[in-house]
Amino acid sequence: LALQRLRELPHVSPSQEGIFLGSMGFAEHLNGRHVESEHYFARALEQFARAGREIGAEAISVRSNWAAASDGAGDPKRALEVYEETFALLEKSDAGRAPLPYLIANRAHALEGIGRFEEAARDYSQCVAGSKPEGTPIFLTYCLIGLSMVTHYIGDLEAAQAYVDEADAVLQASGEP
Repeated sequence: LALQRLRELPHVSPSQEGIFLGSMGFAEHLNGRHVESEHYFARALEQFARAGREIGAEAISVRSNWAAASDGAGDPKRALEVYEETFALLEKSDAGRAPLPYLIANRAHALEGIGRFEEAARDYSQCVAGSKPEGTPIFLTYCLIGLSMVTHYIGDLEAAQAYVDEADAVLQASGEP
């Protein structure tokens, strides 16, 4: 019904509809309806492509939400596919620009979820390096804890503990709980 009402409005752009459909996709995910969620996300990206905005900020956000929804639904392999598609689009459109740190961190989490720990460690390390100069303490901590998890899985318990200690120091210095 909401989509029908949106379409009754004058001058709704494909990008606006894409944003709306992406929100519907995430809402369906939150309600545990993953098949419907996938459908809405796919339709959202079709609208962004129709508008020529498949790599615009809104489309990247919808892609990120789609991957997070897939991961949250227990499908890290699908999440990784969405992240890889996103990275390929970004690379093609703006070669030389570093990927957004949150996308790197989220891809690392998806890699971790399917047992590709060395690749996840690479991404988490990149996330740590990219978040130190300008990132928030919480984001840096997320990256450090992710790095701790994958180094633990790899069997380097000493490094895993060092990352936990570094994360603790970051939080202590920031005053975060």
